[in-house]
Formats: sequence, C-alpha cells, structure tokens
Amino acid sequence: MSKFIIIEGPDFCGKSTQLDLLKANTWNFGKCFYFTREPGSYLPESALQCERIRERILTNNNTPLEEAELFAKSRYFHTKEIIKLMQEQDCVVVSDRYIISSLAYQGYAQNLGADMIYELNRETLNLLEENDIEIHCIKFNIDEDEWNIRRKKRLYSEEADSIEQKDIHSFVLDFFTNDNVFKQYTQGLNMVVHNIDASNAKLVVFMEFLGVIGRIINS
Repeated sequence: MSKFIIIEGPDFCGKSTQLDLLKANTWNFGKCFYFTREPGSYLPESALQCERIRERILTNNNTPLEEAELFAKSRYFHTKEIIKLMQEQDCVVVSDRYIISSLAYQGYAQNLGADMIYELNRETLNLLEENDIEIHCIKFNIDEDEWNIRRKKRLYSEEADSIEQKDIHSFVLDFFTNDNVFKQYTQGLNMVVHNIDASNAKLVVFMEFLGVIGRIINS
C-alpha cells in the first residue's frame, strides 16, 4: 500500500540532513520512494509550476496572506501529482514540509489563524479526502538550547531567504514544541504524527528516523 509521509519541524532542526541520509538508504525498504518538497516540487509534472511559485515565495516581500495563498496554490498542483503517483504504483512519497508548515509559519507565527489556512487549502484537503489519503507526519522535535546553537551557525554561514529573514523563528519553534498549540492547529487533518527527538547526534536521530519510516511502511 502506498504511503504519504511529510517531514515537519522548525528551521534548523536537521530535517534536510536526515532526508539526505534517507535518500541514500531507501534500498533497505524494498519500496519505490519519491522525494519532494514545499514550497515547490521535485515531481516532474508539477515541478515547473510549483518551483516558479517557490521563487515568488522566497524572494518577494509578501504579506502573510499573499504567502499563504501562494503556498496553497502550489500545494494543490503538488498534491494532484502525489495522489497520481500513489494510485499508479505501490510507492512511498516523502515531502519535506507540507500543510503543517503553512499552519505554523502563516497561521500561527503570522497570525492568520488555522481557519484561514484550512480555507485556502480546501481544494487540496478535498483531494486528500476524496482519495482516502492519510498523512503520516514525522515531526522533528528539538529543545530550545540546541535549536539556538544550530540557528546561529546556520544564519552565520548562509544567506537567509525572505521567510527566514522574518522575525518569527521563536513562534515557529513554539508551534512545534507546544503540544497544545500543535494539536489545536492540526486537529482538522487526517493525520498520524510520529515524533523524533532531533536534539540527539546525527546518526542517533537517523536510526530513529529509519525505524519510524519502517513502521509506517509496514502499518
């Protein structure tokens, strides 16, 4: 049975590093894997449209509402292809961020609220419901001290995009670490959440990550 897995967490939690390790080790599972991301898409049919929208999101000085609208527009094209792949073959689609990030970055951190994010993404959510797609969310949790260390290293070494330049990092961290906030904002999704302690050493986190992926595939 095909699985749709989304990887979520605050910036600087190590998601990208863990996904790179996973890409090199999918042979362990004997399944066809597709890796993609938001904003944008690595999938061939939606990549052109979604990557153009990604450029507008990350380089323009958008208002929170404009940002959320662009995410939702891209996500609809992205989701149509994800569902198509899952229906055509027995596969695992892994997306680096999905609707949880809109709830975190625009809904919570920039005060649009959960209802607005759900409304903007209504067509996408309808697609998931109509095709009986369950989301498996792997949430990378990190303690504030370790997060601050990684954040300083990252911002020192790399130029920030337009979203990273906004002073919302502490709110996004709160969204992902405050269970009450996370549950309140995500209760409208057909989703199973799998938690990973991302504060640990890279290889320790990866072994836990592999274990979670295996349990999802076999569920």
